[in-house]
Amino acid sequence: MSKKILITGASSGFGRGAAMELARRAHEVVATAETWPQVRSLRADAASAGVKLEVIKLNLLDEIDIAHAAGYDPDVLVLNAGAMESGSIIDIPMERVRESFEINVFGHMKLAQGIVPKMVARKSGKVVWTSSMGGILVIPFVGVYCATKHAIEGIAGAMKAELAPYGVKVATVNPGVFGTGFNDTGAESHVQWYDARPRRRSHVRLRGRSRESVRPAGHDRRDGRDHSGRGASLSHDAPRRHDHRRQAVAGNGVDPECLNSRSNRPFALWPRVTPPRKRPA
Repeated sequence: MSKKILITGASSGFGRGAAMELARRAHEVVATAETWPQVRSLRADAASAGVKLEVIKLNLLDEIDIAHAAGYDPDVLVLNAGAMESGSIIDIPMERVRESFEINVFGHMKLAQGIVPKMVARKSGKVVWTSSMGGILVIPFVGVYCATKHAIEGIAGAMKAELAPYGVKVATVNPGVFGTGFNDTGAESHVQWYDARPRRRSHVRLRGRSRESVRPAGHDRRDGRDHSGRGASLSHDAPRRHDHRRQAVAGNGVDPECLNSRSNRPFALWPRVTPPRKRPA
């Protein structure tokens, strides 16, 4: 039986694959993409594949876009769009934290609040949240992303209990690491702000040992003066790779190599998590 299905974040990855395959199976699919170029590209791909696919623009940071998408009345709502920002909790800019929650959590909640009451009224429907293994585990240096997915798990769990009496089902999907490119760009995202951050020193704990986080953006650790000619080098020539980083990640049951499979480059904090210097007697 054909269903009306609305899928967010369908310009690439799981969303695109699901939208194209469901349309091929004769379901009535509304696929959303964040930008107009992505909308045009997805429409062209659907036409080339010979499938009927309605594509609309939905930027989850745009109230007008959300209101437009909420005007649809699907049988199945797939909340799939998402953003991943890398960086340690003590380093990542708060703008990136807020934006991650706005996209992954609040924007989707707003959309659900516009669509799900129609499901309740007819006593049927299904809501599917794309969560992550990061909604069950905690992965270092993508903690903000994991936090948004933990929030999704809580929201979906509450919705499931609240909507069950009205015949509306709620489910989550928890993918691991797949070769869609999402994890690669998420791991790379910190390069947008890494060198621009002001110098700061703080201590973090890794595997029970204290490590010092150092800001290398053109400042001297000792006198605070600008030495921008030195670039982004660490002030005491610490090695850029340490075994304890991989141990910390592997201790959470995650393959360290999967975190940035394309370049194998460490996350934002890793080059700066260095052993403390010995003080002179």
